[in-house]
Amino acid sequence: STSTPYNTARMVASAAADENLLAASSAAEDADDDALVFRVSPKQRRMLLASSDDEFQSTFPDFVRDVKRAFDDEGVVVMRGLLDDDLLDRLDADSRLIFEGNTATTAKTFTSMKFGPAFSDTALREAALRSGIPRLVAAVLLDMGVGGGEGGKRGGGPTTSLHLLKDAFLAKGGEKACCGWHVDDAGFWPTSARSIPGVNAWIAIDDIPATCGGGLAVSPRSHRASWRQRAYEVVGSTRLDPEEGRAEMGPFVTCNMEENDPELASAIDGTRKVFDFQRGDVLIHTRWLFHRSMPLTSEGKERFRRLGEEPTLRRYSVRYERADSRLLRGMNFEFAALLNPENKGRTLAEVNEAEGPFYPRCWPEVLSDEELERMDRLVAEKFPLAEAKRKEIIASMMRGGSMTK
Repeated sequence: STSTPYNTARMVASAAADENLLAASSAAEDADDDALVFRVSPKQRRMLLASSDDEFQSTFPDFVRDVKRAFDDEGVVVMRGLLDDDLLDRLDADSRLIFEGNTATTAKTFTSMKFGPAFSDTALREAALRSGIPRLVAAVLLDMGVGGGEGGKRGGGPTTSLHLLKDAFLAKGGEKACCGWHVDDAGFWPTSARSIPGVNAWIAIDDIPATCGGGLAVSPRSHRASWRQRAYEVVGSTRLDPEEGRAEMGPFVTCNMEENDPELASAIDGTRKVFDFQRGDVLIHTRWLFHRSMPLTSEGKERFRRLGEEPTLRRYSVRYERADSRLLRGMNFEFAALLNPENKGRTLAEVNEAEGPFYPRCWPEVLSDEELERMDRLVAEKFPLAEAKRKEIIASMMRGGSMTK
């Protein structure tokens, strides 16, 4: 195995911190990075893409066991070497083009943001749909292929497939504002909280050393923390939504924990984990893990000053869900729901069957060329209509109208 054996001492430290919210231990932040960082060898990467799920797991049982155990216990792992150098080079080139075309953003926390890069023919689509990332997520982290037949399938039903739910390219610059401790809201994660939790794969396109800031911080084990219900209330999480969904959008407080509950924000800071991200690292965390963006530090600003460049730290974030996960009911901005309100509450598989690949399949089979062409037609024919509808709703909201379903 090329993995580092899972450090069970971290479990004890996290559990102790959980006993008393205001005495939250900083042991997680000080713990050895290697406890949660797993190195993928070239052979493992090739087999992950070319072999059946059962064959991969039987060939590397220790690796699979250690990664799965760490993910189940802590809610997060970092995979190093999961993407090859050729794909990383193309991610670098294509994300530069996205950045240059999307520097004017209304977001105060990032210098560049673009939703849906997987819906254009770039290396970001390849990373999201056809790389080892979705294969590892389905076959190892979510147990979707364990104990099945050929290819790791359990029987061919719709719940055996993994789908891209939402993706976004983001770049952190010198802006002071950051999104504080949170779990993703409906804009980033538009499926019911009653669905089995999916994962977020966060890809570092640049080196992002912890001392420079600008990366992603996580609170290990926070998906099971004793304070999580209080935190859901502070950030207005979809965990609190009634089954019929929200009748109105807002309030928009996802990023505002430090303002609205500084005591809780400080306590979660005591459990914070920040990694020294290397180019190509893939941090994968469960949906309900609390995380936050980090501001650029003075060391980070000095690093870019010496380079004679504006601060730019790029990442690509991909949310994955099972086929039977259901879209939120009630008021939301999902394109599929804006175009056809009957899609609210439907599973991703049902939406895809009725409307086209709004939520592209990426495991066990990748999309065929014909299906990729259907994605392109969605972008050309339906996305502009949905975007116009979304802008209309937002404009009404800005005028103070009631945003009802």
